[in-house]
Amino acid sequence: MICGSLKDITILKNYNLLSLENLISTAMSFYKENPDFVGRHTLKEGLVFANFDQGATENKEARRFEYHKDFLDVHIILKGAEKIGFRTSFLKDEDLVVPFDDAKDLGFLQDYHNDCDYVTLNENDFAIFAPLEIHKPLCAVDTPKPISKIVLKVHKDYLMK
Repeated sequence: MICGSLKDITILKNYNLLSLENLISTAMSFYKENPDFVGRHTLKEGLVFANFDQGATENKEARRFEYHKDFLDVHIILKGAEKIGFRTSFLKDEDLVVPFDDAKDLGFLQDYHNDCDYVTLNENDFAIFAPLEIHKPLCAVDTPKPISKIVLKVHKDYLMK
């Protein structure tokens, strides 16, 4: 996981992730031009899209750990705040998982609550999760509250160019 603030987005250059910085800037520009948009916006057909979501956080016990095989996630908080659970190791063979949804590139762990930490993201913060990196988004900071965010989905093949 890499996390930070949009005001310091140039830090991604240090990780050789300039293409991610450009995609985040593109998604933020779209948001500024369309502040009420909710749904999926394609940035690079088949490779990069942004989900503009409005909802609410939940108590962390109600949320499940998830992972993706092909897409990297960039969570960007527009309004509100959330905690995201994460594990310092990637998906392991011994992890108990529910059947993976290939069409959504989404899988969940069954009843995993051990050995994890949480990071709090506030407005204009971001967190990046690589494929197979376990994370639990939309956890309430203290009590469930409304949140508006972008989840930028970047296919691993896009990053290999």
